[in-house]
Amino acid sequence: MNATAVLRELYKDAHARLEQTMDGVTAEQAHWPPPGNTNPIGPGYVHVLVGEDFIINAILQNQPPRLTATWLGKAGFSEPPPAGPEWAEWSRRVQVDLETVRSYARDVYAAADEYLASIDDSELDRERQFMRSGRQTASQILSDLVAHIHEHCGEIACLKGLQGARGYPD
Repeated sequence: MNATAVLRELYKDAHARLEQTMDGVTAEQAHWPPPGNTNPIGPGYVHVLVGEDFIINAILQNQPPRLTATWLGKAGFSEPPPAGPEWAEWSRRVQVDLETVRSYARDVYAAADEYLASIDDSELDRERQFMRSGRQTASQILSDLVAHIHEHCGEIACLKGLQGARGYPD
């Protein structure tokens, strides 16, 4: 199995785990403001999806993200997430329609799989400018992104548990 095939499997598993963890989340749970500096479930989920959309499409493929193309104004959240320090305030006011956001998620996941299916291993060595981190190879970016999905999946599971719901699926 080549590296891109392995990445496809890692993404498939990460997406499945995230969606299984999101199963059963109610609107009330999605917007519950946890204590401390943690963000509610709904905005955290949106953050994961928008991040993946921008990284896979804009950074790795130099194409418009799905959010600004096919999903503009209809991705299921009342306002787009900010890029800066206003994140905490945004996460407490944004309204998330989970059913619609999960449809956006399926499109984001499909875009990631299409991208990974379209490249060969040599593409993973190509460097790109990656936000403030400087230049990174596609393999570094993709590895960090799959870890990011799992990190937030754990956060969502914990927030569900704090609200008395089952965090991770069986």
